[in-house]
Amino acid sequence: MNILEIKNLRTSFQTKQGKVYAADNVSVDIPRGKITALVGESGCGKSVTAMSVLRLIQKPGKVECGTVALTLEDLEKIELMKLDDEAMRKIRGNKIAMIFQEPMTSLNPVYTVGDQIIEAITLHQGLGFSAARDKAIEMLTRVGIPNAKERVDNYPHEMSGGMRQRVMIAMGLSCHPSLLIADEPTTALDVTIQAQILELINKLVQETGMSVLLITHDLGVVASYAQKVVVMYAGQIVEEADTMTLFKEPKHPYTKGLLASIPSMTGKKEARLNAIPGVVPRLTNLPKGCRFQDRCERKTEACLGPIDITREGDHLFRCVNPH
Repeated sequence: MNILEIKNLRTSFQTKQGKVYAADNVSVDIPRGKITALVGESGCGKSVTAMSVLRLIQKPGKVECGTVALTLEDLEKIELMKLDDEAMRKIRGNKIAMIFQEPMTSLNPVYTVGDQIIEAITLHQGLGFSAARDKAIEMLTRVGIPNAKERVDNYPHEMSGGMRQRVMIAMGLSCHPSLLIADEPTTALDVTIQAQILELINKLVQETGMSVLLITHDLGVVASYAQKVVVMYAGQIVEEADTMTLFKEPKHPYTKGLLASIPSMTGKKEARLNAIPGVVPRLTNLPKGCRFQDRCERKTEACLGPIDITREGDHLFRCVNPH
């Protein structure tokens, strides 16, 4: 069963060069109780898709069309794009929580971390200040922050990057969301702290049945934690499959290029790292047909025409020459 179903989502931005579609007819299902990874190079539309789901796109951006259906635990289905602002605020941070890329820009520097978690709890859970404070301390303890009773009164600048990221996770989980969107939650962290954060998220999924949309460009993380992978390129979904299938039998040349670029632990020391040639096309000047064609070694005449999604069971890919 899916907790979130995104259909034909199009999000545009008006620029000096004209209108561009950062998310172009994006359709993806997020299964319940699993970690789904959304991967791709920087600027391919991953964060825009997530922000569109939460209706946080601001001018000059606009969600032009598409549906986003959230299915709650009681099987009630809510169409998020049809909710008014007040109803959407009750969903955002409550049923769907989000961890943003850089906690220092997401946390308010003039309020303690405890006050910011308490605000979310009182807003969505209706608890009094004392009960909400106890809940905030409980959540800080749960995400592995030592001396939570003292740390709850710290300001963001008094914490390390790893601690601030844990605070963001505590805030996101404080209202027991059905879906957690983690937008590159470990980008600014060292490898040790990154592993701890990801293990924490994975543990919470196992304990609570929460669903996670993990936005990342780290395929090592994907292989270790995700059950499903969705690959984006230049605003489009180009491949989707369960993790094992995608790593074993990638269909789209872009996915194959991403996998080939992973450093090998067993290869020759003098061997050069593989890289995908070229650069991502500008959204203001996209090629006709396949958007990856200028970087693809398998380009044919068919790549210049319309490219539809091909489905082989649960494996989807946007390519006319996959093998």
